[in-house]
Amino acid sequence: FILTRVVKRQITFTASVRVYLGGSFFGLVTPFGSGLLPAQIYILANEGLSPGQATAVASSRATISSWIFVLLGLVVFIAFRSSLPSPIGGDLLLGVIIAAIIWLAIIIFFIKRPESAKKAVLRITESRIISNRVQGGLLDKIRDRMYKEIDHLSSNLRSLFSYANIPAIAAILASEAIAWLGIFAVLPLTLLGFGVRGNLAQLIFRMLLLFSLAPVSPTPGGSGVVEVASTGLLLNIVPAHIIGLVVLVWRALTYYLLLLAGGIVILRFIAKSALPRD
Repeated sequence: FILTRVVKRQITFTASVRVYLGGSFFGLVTPFGSGLLPAQIYILANEGLSPGQATAVASSRATISSWIFVLLGLVVFIAFRSSLPSPIGGDLLLGVIIAAIIWLAIIIFFIKRPESAKKAVLRITESRIISNRVQGGLLDKIRDRMYKEIDHLSSNLRSLFSYANIPAIAAILASEAIAWLGIFAVLPLTLLGFGVRGNLAQLIFRMLLLFSLAPVSPTPGGSGVVEVASTGLLLNIVPAHIIGLVVLVWRALTYYLLLLAGGIVILRFIAKSALPRD
């Protein structure tokens, strides 16, 4: 919502919820969450943003979210690293930091080197695989459109991360931090609902490991992997006889409920797209 205001193509708060839920649905049903970003870009484009603006908004949001997760992860890791002696914690956190750096590098590349991106497009479109299958006139139109969107993307990213938008970026960072804290709070609150008061330090640290592991799971939404991993991570914190029930309730609140809401949004979106236009 805030990011669309920055690119001068603001959408309503309701529309931003649709983008989040619809994108999350595809992120949850695709391996490695690969469908999240393309779905958000597509839905944003249908909300009136140009492809360049939509890409800038979605990629910037993903980048900022990764920064916040890394920051929270560093704080948790430094504060509670003794809670789990295994070196896996440091390795997973390092992987998250590398992913955040990659996102940042992509953003900087499109801000500083749009011409290099255009050259890459030119090389791809001039390859035999593409040129032999697409007619010259159509290929020129596709290439020109991609050049135009690269310019728009570079311009919008440059605008997003300009000094003039520091207050907006600060607001986005704060909202992302609150969102991550809300996600982290679900499991402790679920445990309280079962009357369990475990070691909060260990619980938070192990949740960090779990959220670091989930995105690299090849199964959609980490389904199966997250359940097994969370069951193992809750050992010695939650009584063994209720671990399965706790995991089920927690996943229902953080995964299946989001999947259901996102599915409803996507179904309504498909139904609306299928209606004849005047």
